[in-house]
Formats: sequence, C-alpha cells, structure tokens
Amino acid sequence: MQWLETLFTCCIVVMAVVGVLGNAVTLYIYLNKRNRTSTENLIASIALVDLLSCAYYAVFSILKKIYRHSLPYPLCFVDQFVMWVIPLASMFLMASISVNRLVAVVFPLNYPKFFNFKTLYALLLIIGAYSSLTGSPFALLCMYYHELTGIISDQAFGKLNIIATLHVGIAYTASILVIALSSFMTSRTLSKSRFARKQANEAKTTTDPEARGGKKDRNPPETKDAKLTKALVVVAVAYVVLCTPFIIYTVVFRIFLDIRIGEAQRFALKTSTMFLYVSNYIINPFTYYHLNDFFRGEVGKLLGRHSTSEEPQSTYQQSTNHDILKDRAPAKPLNLRHGG
Repeated sequence: MQWLETLFTCCIVVMAVVGVLGNAVTLYIYLNKRNRTSTENLIASIALVDLLSCAYYAVFSILKKIYRHSLPYPLCFVDQFVMWVIPLASMFLMASISVNRLVAVVFPLNYPKFFNFKTLYALLLIIGAYSSLTGSPFALLCMYYHELTGIISDQAFGKLNIIATLHVGIAYTASILVIALSSFMTSRTLSKSRFARKQANEAKTTTDPEARGGKKDRNPPETKDAKLTKALVVVAVAYVVLCTPFIIYTVVFRIFLDIRIGEAQRFALKTSTMFLYVSNYIINPFTYYHLNDFFRGEVGKLLGRHSTSEEPQSTYQQSTNHDILKDRAPAKPLNLRHGG
C-alpha cells in the first residue's frame, strides 16, 4: 500500500504541474487581450482559480507525504482553508459563466444589462467573500485539533463539521443544477440557430440562379461567439462529470464517520475520484485550444507559429481587398517605340 500511495502522489503532482502550465498560458492570453468582454474576464478568473488549485495540489501532496498526513498547525490551517475555498470559488464561477452564456445566447438583448463590468466585478467580489466564509469552518476544525482541545466539546465541533459539510453539499448541488439547466438551454438554442441557418442556406441555394450551380454548403460556418459558447458548454459539462464523484465522496465520509469500509476499498475510492477531480483543472486549456479559434491562434503565436485565429474573409471583403491591391499596383511602363 505504501508504494501505491507514493505512485498516487507522483501522478497527482505531475498532473498538477501540467495544469499550472496550461492555466498559466490561458491566464496570460486573456489578460493580455485588449477590450476583454465579461465572458473573457470570467474565463481568466476560472484560469486563475484552476492555476491556484493545481499549485495547491502539487505542493500539499508532497507535504502530506513528507509529514505522513499529519501536518503541523499552520500548514493544516492553510490546507483546510484552501482545500475548500478554491473548489467553492471554481464551482460558483462555473455556474456564473454558464448563466453568462445562457443570457448571451437566449436573451441577447438583455445581455449588456446583466453582464457589464460593474456587475461582473461585484459578482467576483461576492464569490470570493462567500467562498472564504464557507471555507472558514473547516480551518477552525483543524485549529481545534491543535489549539482548542478541552476548551470546546467534541460534540459541538462534530455538529459544526456536519453543518459546514452539508452547506457545501447543498451549494454544490444548487450550482450543478444551474450549470446543467443553463448548458442544456444554451445547447438547444445553438442547435436551433444552426439548423435555421442551414435551412436558410439551402433555400438560398435553391432559389438563387447563380448559387444553384455552385457547391451546396450543408454546414454553414459558426460565428466566433457560437464557437466560444460551445467550448464553455463543454467545459461546464466536464466540470460536472469530473468533480461530482469526489464531492460526493468527501461529503459522505465527513458526515457519516461510522461508515465501515476496508482500507484498500477506501484508498481505491479516494484515488479514482481525486484523479477525476484534478483532471478537471487540466482539461480546460486543451478544450479552449480545440474549440476556440482565438485561443488556438494565440497559442500558435506563443509557439512561433502562424496565427489561425482569424476567420476567412467574405467574398465582398476579398473582392474589396483585391480592388485595393489592384489600384496600388504599379502602372505599366510606356512603350516609347510606338509613341505611346
């Protein structure tokens, strides 16, 4: 069992380091983008939280292995505080960005009213304060084991543990419902919009004599906003799928302390759910790279490649650019032999 724990720690550290690098690139790209939208600010916030989460797991996995899961008081306080504050902030940010995309796609006329920079900064402040207050009881529980033994009864702290854990479970359940409902409605609206554009394109191809002989475009190109929304819906769904098992495991084993389970079975449950949980903080940059043209182009610039983030120009733009280049072309030299 000892070598399995060592292997598990090494794997978590490697995954966390990959997550730190990926989220650092994401944060750098969106913080250096001019005229950021509220959605892009939320993406940068999620990247920052994911980066801190990966850094936490990389450092504290090694420390817990060194101290054999018995951290001294200052480290235990920081461990318990950060272990709950960062996932709560990530959870609320993911719910916020799901609602952001829902309003942008389903209610576009009301989007500037609900998601301007003032409301965005207020939302980020509320998420930070609420996550910190929610994570404080767990830090106090850690302090109890080191400093408050004999001052406060075990029964009182047992109730505090149950209340705080139930609070986290209820908050997570509510956030999951918001993410699932928002993602479903957004995906449905995007599918209807794409189907409508496809039908309009087919109708135009059928009625337009010039386009009738051309190649029929069965898959009209998506807009940049639609591609970004698709990427964020995938990120939100992945968050629900990957994080839910670990949250359930943590809440159940913190509330029902009398559960009798073998050491091997508990280790298997912990490692499998934690692998899924940590992988959530790694896949976001890869999802953006695969589904977001802007992000892929900026990564290409960082790697010294040609940017592919720009969409192909329309026929009108191409013809206009051709005319401009044609006007700028040098005039033909005069043929003096014929007196021209």
